[in-house]
Amino acid sequence: MTRPVLHLLLALLCAGCMRQVEFHCMTNEECGPTGTCQQVVGGYCSYPDPMCARGRFSKYAGPYANQCVDTPGGGMDAPETDGPMAGCPAGFVLLPGAPPGSHVYKRLPGLATWVTQHDACTALAPRTYLAVPDDAAELTGIAGIAGAASFWIGIDDRATEGAYVRSNDLMPATFLPWNTAAGEPDNPGAGDGQDCVVSTSTQYSTEDCTGAAANRAAACECEPP
Repeated sequence: MTRPVLHLLLALLCAGCMRQVEFHCMTNEECGPTGTCQQVVGGYCSYPDPMCARGRFSKYAGPYANQCVDTPGGGMDAPETDGPMAGCPAGFVLLPGAPPGSHVYKRLPGLATWVTQHDACTALAPRTYLAVPDDAAELTGIAGIAGAASFWIGIDDRATEGAYVRSNDLMPATFLPWNTAAGEPDNPGAGDGQDCVVSTSTQYSTEDCTGAAANRAAACECEPP
């Protein structure tokens, strides 16, 4: 075998190996001075890109390689009618491990009261609303999207004290992992009381829906048609 042919075969073999390389991060520092570790999708680095609102994944980001962070699975050039975001506004993404066609989510840009965040979600599209976790896995995923230690969710008892409902359809909320060690649900507030639900990645608590101390992060949920 001639040397040029041998070099070509080695190059092809190495190229095949390089396509399998993935780098998983745990902290932003591991992604360099301009990178961000996107832990909600398994710990892949992303970097600023003027064509992507929240940056672009690196070429070592496994299934998300070179795609915009806002649209993993679709990529910057994917038509809006393709993939998991079909029928939902731009920027909504699937939770990690969710199959195509599942509900998709998007973080709201700022901190605000429950009422403001609720109204911001419902104003986006007919099928969008303040995110409502239905199980522990979904709650963990929503926490990653919200990007905060505590955040508003679409559950409240504003209509009837103690009757917690989903704010999108007013049906009884069935997944209620209250922080019972802290006495939740409690309602010591004056006036309207603590009628809206705040969540961490694992537990719920009740808080005042409005007021200066009620500004929190939130994520919207969208149901594809």
